[in-house]
Amino acid sequence: MVADNPLRKKLLVSECKWRNDFDESDAVRKLEERAKLIGDYESVAYAVFSKRGVSEATRRKLAGNGNWMLVDADDLYRGI
Repeated sequence: MVADNPLRKKLLVSECKWRNDFDESDAVRKLEERAKLIGDYESVAYAVFSKRGVSEATRRKLAGNGNWMLVDADDLYRGI
Protein backbone atom coordinates (compact mmCIF):
# COMPACT_ATOMS: atom_id res chain seq x y z
CA MET A 1 0.00 0.00 0.00
CA VAL A 2 1.16 3.50 -0.76
CA ALA A 3 -0.28 6.73 0.61
CA ASP A 4 1.06 10.17 -0.11
CA ASN A 5 0.47 13.75 0.84
CA PRO A 6 1.84 15.77 -2.07
CA LEU A 7 1.20 19.11 -0.35
CA ARG A 8 3.41 18.17 2.61
CA LYS A 9 5.72 15.95 0.51
CA LYS A 10 5.18 12.92 2.77
CA LEU A 11 4.95 9.29 1.71
CA LEU A 12 3.90 6.08 3.48
CA VAL A 13 4.90 2.74 1.96
CA SER A 14 3.62 -0.41 3.65
CA GLU A 15 3.15 -4.11 3.24
CA CYS A 16 0.92 -6.69 4.87
CA LYS A 17 2.42 -10.12 5.58
CA TRP A 18 -0.37 -12.27 6.97
CA ARG A 19 1.63 -15.50 7.21
CA ASN A 20 3.16 -17.24 10.18
CA ASP A 21 6.64 -16.29 8.98
CA PHE A 22 8.29 -14.37 6.15
CA ASP A 23 11.69 -13.02 5.15
CA GLU A 24 11.75 -9.82 7.19
CA SER A 25 15.00 -8.49 5.77
CA ASP A 26 13.67 -8.94 2.23
CA ALA A 27 10.42 -7.13 3.10
CA VAL A 28 12.36 -4.19 4.59
CA ARG A 29 14.69 -3.99 1.59
CA LYS A 30 11.82 -4.11 -0.92
CA LEU A 31 9.86 -1.36 0.82
CA GLU A 32 12.91 0.91 0.85
CA GLU A 33 13.56 0.19 -2.85
CA ARG A 34 9.94 0.77 -3.84
CA ALA A 35 9.82 4.11 -2.06
CA LYS A 36 12.73 5.32 -4.20
CA LEU A 37 10.79 4.47 -7.38
CA ILE A 38 7.76 6.53 -6.42
CA GLY A 39 9.32 9.97 -6.38
CA ASP A 40 10.98 12.66 -4.35
CA TYR A 41 9.45 13.20 -0.91
CA GLU A 42 10.82 15.12 2.05
CA SER A 43 9.61 12.44 4.46
CA VAL A 44 9.11 8.71 3.91
CA ALA A 45 7.57 6.38 6.49
CA TYR A 46 7.41 2.61 6.26
CA ALA A 47 5.03 0.09 7.84
CA VAL A 48 4.93 -3.68 8.01
CA PHE A 49 1.65 -5.23 9.14
CA SER A 50 2.18 -8.84 10.11
CA LYS A 51 0.28 -11.71 11.65
CA ARG A 52 2.82 -12.55 14.35
CA GLY A 53 5.15 -9.57 14.45
CA VAL A 54 8.79 -9.33 13.50
CA SER A 55 11.85 -10.62 15.29
CA GLU A 56 13.73 -8.68 17.94
CA ALA A 57 16.72 -8.58 15.58
CA THR A 58 14.65 -6.75 12.96
CA ARG A 59 13.24 -4.40 15.61
CA ARG A 60 16.77 -3.56 16.78
CA LYS A 61 17.94 -3.04 13.20
CA LEU A 62 15.16 -0.52 12.55
CA ALA A 63 15.10 1.06 16.03
CA GLY A 64 17.43 3.91 15.10
CA ASN A 65 15.16 4.86 12.22
CA GLY A 66 11.97 6.47 13.51
CA ASN A 67 10.34 6.07 10.11
CA TRP A 68 9.32 2.44 10.67
CA MET A 69 6.05 1.11 12.11
CA LEU A 70 5.91 -2.60 12.91
CA VAL A 71 2.33 -3.64 13.61
CA ASP A 72 1.14 -7.16 14.40
CA ALA A 73 -2.32 -8.66 14.91
CA ASP A 74 -2.17 -8.13 18.68
CA ASP A 75 -1.52 -4.43 18.08
CA LEU A 76 -4.45 -4.20 15.68
CA TYR A 77 -6.96 -5.91 17.93
CA ARG A 78 -5.82 -4.61 21.31
CA GLY A 79 -8.72 -3.17 23.22
CA ILE A 80 -11.48 -4.81 21.19
